[in-house]
Amino acid sequence: MAYHDRRAAALVAVLAFVACTPSVPAPQGVRASPRQTLVEIEGTRLVFTDSRGRLRWEVEAEELAVDRTGRVSVLAPRGRLVERGGVQAEVRADRALYVRGNGRVELTGRVRVRAAVDRWLSAGRVSYEPELHRLVASGGVRVRLREWTVWAQRVEMDPGLRRARFEGSVRVRKEAVR
Repeated sequence: MAYHDRRAAALVAVLAFVACTPSVPAPQGVRASPRQTLVEIEGTRLVFTDSRGRLRWEVEAEELAVDRTGRVSVLAPRGRLVERGGVQAEVRADRALYVRGNGRVELTGRVRVRAAVDRWLSAGRVSYEPELHRLVASGGVRVRLREWTVWAQRVEMDPGLRRARFEGSVRVRKEAVR
């Protein structure tokens, strides 16, 4: 039997042995700590879950890059933000940045967050901090809350866009109901 034939036969024997071996649960020490947050990167999809395993935000992008420090840069993100109660808001922007840590994601460039047809926000920069349960928007902020449109320099809101605190040159206009 030639050397390569013996090597192939040995490989087949090892694969058959591994395939027939019953699976054993992972030892307790190998599992991730239940208090850790988790970021998963699947191709150009970035998913963040909190320490309880609940989805907090996810984005799909045209391009995604990770540098040596663990910063994830995303081009043209589209996705959703998820509140503790499961309420979701759609999000899109020109760019996003995630830095390993507390789950904060920074969206920049023509950011649009939409929680309902009559509840949306647009701004130049929006950061979502899931652990603090808030969005912070700045740079040409415009918010639509039912029949009201509000402009401001900065706003802090819940991710469902129901409660807000506006700051700096606030202007409010009531829209005609159609």
